[in-house]
Amino acid sequence: MKTANINHSNMDQAFLEMEKALRQYLIRRLPDQASVDDLVQDIFIKALTTLDEGRRIENLMAWVLTVAKTMLADFYRARARELESDLSSLPVEDESAIHQVFAECMLPFIESLAPKYRDALMADLRGTTYANLAREEGVSISAIKSRAARGRLQLKEKLIACCHIEIDHGMVSEFKKK
Repeated sequence: MKTANINHSNMDQAFLEMEKALRQYLIRRLPDQASVDDLVQDIFIKALTTLDEGRRIENLMAWVLTVAKTMLADFYRARARELESDLSSLPVEDESAIHQVFAECMLPFIESLAPKYRDALMADLRGTTYANLAREEGVSISAIKSRAARGRLQLKEKLIACCHIEIDHGMVSEFKKK
């Protein structure tokens, strides 16, 4: 959809036409429905604000996806900062809590992976079966397993490059940014 045809009177209709695809995109990348709803609303508000400022949007769908990617990155950055501050208030002896906080901090790293690896890892985290993901993407289960394995290796490299991680009995007992 081109901007020349988009104004406030038809922005609602244009956005409604894209909303389903946008929601599907966000559902695969966010932890809950409330976050999806919030981001969809924020993206719509940003589109209206952009029009109010008189700026042109050449390709509305591409613009919306670009804004969605930026807002996703901001969402996970903010979440990582919140978790980092939460970590400083945790009792040192609560290793399972540290392990859980570390697991939450991994989400921005997972989000930064290429989509095929990210989706395979997120399926793992959400409890979606590889068979379901393979069916959705039209590939074999072994292809999804390979993607998950490659994704885990890439995630490990990113984590090692960023953080000092101590593991005790299979649980993260301490981590800090390098």
